[in-house]
Amino acid sequence: MRGVVLAVVGLALAGCGRVAAPPAPAWPTDAEFLEQLQVYRDRDLGELSDDEQEEVRTILRSMIRNTQAGVDGRRIRYVWAMEAEGQPTEWVVVTTLAPEVTLNDANDLILFMDTTAVRFIAFDAEGLWKGDNGGGHVSLGPKGKLKSGRLMPNPDGYPIIVFEAETGRPNYARQYYAQTGNGTALIRIEDPAGKAMRNDYRTFDSDCGPNRIAIGPPSDVEGALSSLDRTRVLEALVWLGGQRRPPPEVDPDKENPGHRMYAVEYQMIKGLLTKPSVLAKLKELSADKDPWVREQATLALTASQK
Repeated sequence: MRGVVLAVVGLALAGCGRVAAPPAPAWPTDAEFLEQLQVYRDRDLGELSDDEQEEVRTILRSMIRNTQAGVDGRRIRYVWAMEAEGQPTEWVVVTTLAPEVTLNDANDLILFMDTTAVRFIAFDAEGLWKGDNGGGHVSLGPKGKLKSGRLMPNPDGYPIIVFEAETGRPNYARQYYAQTGNGTALIRIEDPAGKAMRNDYRTFDSDCGPNRIAIGPPSDVEGALSSLDRTRVLEALVWLGGQRRPPPEVDPDKENPGHRMYAVEYQMIKGLLTKPSVLAKLKELSADKDPWVREQATLALTASQK
């Protein structure tokens, strides 16, 4: 028994001499991850190697904590600081997904067919992911490819995102987007000559901009025309001025959400573009001192005459 006691005491004394293991390192904060991300600021990241791309994706996964938010399988193109006077800095990461056919769960709706899909991932000044309220995804148009992107100063707030694109027909050569706090708004489209052009909403995959099937039309379109927020005015004008045609007749058994959305949207547009108060406002805006507002309002009036 005495031998056992001495052995136990010996083990206890030996244990007292051990050095405690150091605590596990703390997981970096969102702000620390954001600091790592800022290394890639204001660069075209499209030419990074696959390993370098994966390094950026790893940072983003750590910040988002959600692999379904436009990171896996995508290339990172830009990391931009969105700065505006009197406003906290926000961060936008642009990711791209190469052209492919994407089907919904029922395999009956093609989205972004044969085009590069662009995803915006937004963070606040502390590196906190803003979810879809600050991001969203857009299509560049038929056979669309992103050539380059840049930020354009905006006296009314956060910078405007400008994409130079190469698309099929119609050729949406230059596309302008604004972050609204509720997602991303398409506020202007230009042809290769730099002239304002209409979006083509005649089929599910002929337009550029946010996914209308997922998010629907802009809210309160008529009210937006009188808004003091230039972004809301331009977003509504682009939507009103788009090219459309009557929805096709579809067998109810084969109808999908896209068909229903198109029919509802067509009737909404038809009602707005024949409403005297809307037409009066469009005529007023077609003489606005702001050239973008003036040009988009003129295109919307053209749509009302079809």
